[in-house]
Amino acid sequence: MVLSRKFSIRIADLYFDERPPAIKADVARYVQWSRPAPAAAWVPYTTRVIDLTKDSDALVADMEPKMRYTIRRTERDELVHCVSAECPLEVRRQFCDFYDQFAALKGLRPMNRRRVQVLAACSSLYLTQVKQRGGATLAWHAYWRSGSRVRLWHSATLHRATADASRRALIGRANRYHIWHDMLAFKEAGFLIFDLGGWYTGADDREKLAINFFKKDFGGQVVETFNGVKALSLKGRLAVWIYERLGHAFA
Repeated sequence: MVLSRKFSIRIADLYFDERPPAIKADVARYVQWSRPAPAAAWVPYTTRVIDLTKDSDALVADMEPKMRYTIRRTERDELVHCVSAECPLEVRRQFCDFYDQFAALKGLRPMNRRRVQVLAACSSLYLTQVKQRGGATLAWHAYWRSGSRVRLWHSATLHRATADASRRALIGRANRYHIWHDMLAFKEAGFLIFDLGGWYTGADDREKLAINFFKKDFGGQVVETFNGVKALSLKGRLAVWIYERLGHAFA
């Protein structure tokens, strides 16, 4: 469970069916539950997951041939894969600074550093990176974790910042290598489910469809989960009502 505040509203985020004995909050947000939470307003959320209980050979066999080839090819690039489970301040700063450069290139909002801090304080954050040996960082990934499941939250590279075709190709390979070595690290850490962080169910957005194809190449299966919200106090009911009238949502 991750506890935070939005203005004076206490919010409890409950990930992947977790059921703490007590919730001291005004609003509960249910994140990717396997079924709709009782007495909560909910919306479906589709994602793609990989079973980490399989051995590494089986995980490789589940990948598309071109992904297996790319990962084998990238092993020759002498990249360094780093994992931070504690996520100290300096690591969080490096990730956020890198992500902000990525976001500026894509016209996205900068990283919510307060959210990163909250997740780290609740031991619910993993940060991983891939960099060249003795050189620059090529990619960062941020994950939520809860129970036996770890979920990709953000992925950032700076391939749009270079016109060098060979370097752009290296960054693309590095990102695939990165996901694979994240999977191995989380398997070693005892996680059972690797969640690739969403699956586009539409048919019109080409960029999102391309991301689907990228994820599909790693294997796994598409599953439907549910996000929900439930007011736990009078203040919480008022906050949810106001947000909905403003066209926003806690879920």
